[in-house]
Amino acid sequence: ESEAENPVSMLFGRYQYGLPEDWEEPVRTALGRAAFWAKRIDLTAMVPAGWASSTGYCLADPGREYLIYQPESGSFKVNLYGADATFAVEWYRIETDEIIEGRPFSCGMAIDFTPPCPGEVLLHLKRA
Repeated sequence: ESEAENPVSMLFGRYQYGLPEDWEEPVRTALGRAAFWAKRIDLTAMVPAGWASSTGYCLADPGREYLIYQPESGSFKVNLYGADATFAVEWYRIETDEIIEGRPFSCGMAIDFTPPCPGEVLLHLKRA
């Protein structure tokens, strides 16, 4: 399949969409990250759940799995009401593509999280 026929590639639409000359690498990086998470989480069961995080950015299978985006440094709250379970914790540092394991915890209420690093992060909570 040629790039002109590939719906993911905007090589020939770069001028139409006003994309900068160096658009390809950031797009490839973003698509790679999306593929990484699509394989890691149960994407078919997750729904947008802005209510579940004070950041407003969350995909959730309530009570089972949460993927929360924190676009800036600082603490944020996650609403786990009714999710009385033990959760595994992973932090994903977007700047470096690094996964940082967190300590598992049990909870069924709102809880504050503080990222272990500055900048943009994803918090992945999965029922153990």
